[in-house]
Amino acid sequence: MMTTFGMVGALLAGSLQAQERQMQDLLRPWLDVTCQKTEGTDSNVREFVAKTIPEIQAAVPRQLAAPVRTRHRILVITTSTMGALHAPGAAGLLVLLREAGKLHGMLEFSEVYTDRALDRASLGKYDVVVLNNISQQFGNADFYNKVLPEYVRRGGGLLAVHGAALLFRAQPEAEYNTMLGGFTTANPVHPSNHDVVFPVKQLDPDHPLSAGFRGTTQTCSTKGQVLLGQTRKLFDLNFKAPDTLADELYTFHPQANRDGSSRVIIAVDREKMAGMPVHPEYPAGTPEFGYALAWIKRYGQGRMFYTQLGHNFSVFSVLCVAHMLIDGLQYAAGDLRVPEAPVADNTR
Repeated sequence: MMTTFGMVGALLAGSLQAQERQMQDLLRPWLDVTCQKTEGTDSNVREFVAKTIPEIQAAVPRQLAAPVRTRHRILVITTSTMGALHAPGAAGLLVLLREAGKLHGMLEFSEVYTDRALDRASLGKYDVVVLNNISQQFGNADFYNKVLPEYVRRGGGLLAVHGAALLFRAQPEAEYNTMLGGFTTANPVHPSNHDVVFPVKQLDPDHPLSAGFRGTTQTCSTKGQVLLGQTRKLFDLNFKAPDTLADELYTFHPQANRDGSSRVIIAVDREKMAGMPVHPEYPAGTPEFGYALAWIKRYGQGRMFYTQLGHNFSVFSVLCVAHMLIDGLQYAAGDLRVPEAPVADNTR
């Protein structure tokens, strides 16, 4: 006869397995080119995914920016992507990181699809945690506001993309927001249609983490995606990277980076943008930090890298974006030493 504790444990295990299966089902059409989904969300993406996965894999840097002296164990958490909304971007990052693991044996990735069982002991096994487009927080606030900050403060690395800035948007004082260095408004305004291009500027042309943005021009003719109810709409994206990009943009909260401790690496070039006939429209009074596309931050003894890029599946096939993410991962792991001190005129 099963005890009460045994029944609770079985129910918890079943709940975790169900959450993992649900997340994996959302990712499958974007990761498995043999997926034969015939109706519903993402039943129309198979041809696009088959074309784009090799492009993402080809974008992974063949040579790392810094040597890896000891093998890094990296935990990739992919869950709570607002259902199907941010699943494509999460899948794109998984394709990128999996290929990086194949090419660079000193980077060892482990993947989980639920955060419900994570605690201090489980994080202690890893050198870097990746928050892969996690956009909602369900019942595990202590993990994000206590366990994860403690892990980073003690020297752990953190890499976070896109929807990770949404988690505690309704709670500006949350410790998670302090650790991340920035967060969106409570009801984030996307200041463009997803297919509108925007110019990019490097805040420090010599900074190692923007090295990918000093590469050759890449003309990109690909597709983006937006979720309309239960229908996935694919639309054309045409831009020239690294000078111009296209992806979903966020409006950051006025209190984001209130202590000025985040160092912005790349941002939307609002001066050039103003001269474009069609461009993103930001809310009046948006502070300089509101245009940030990627930043780093020291938090205790640890290092944090965040980029708001990562909504579109295909954005990970853009060479400068893929390069920056792998460099950002090496920064978080402590391999790549870079200037970290905030620069007054690019963080406010």
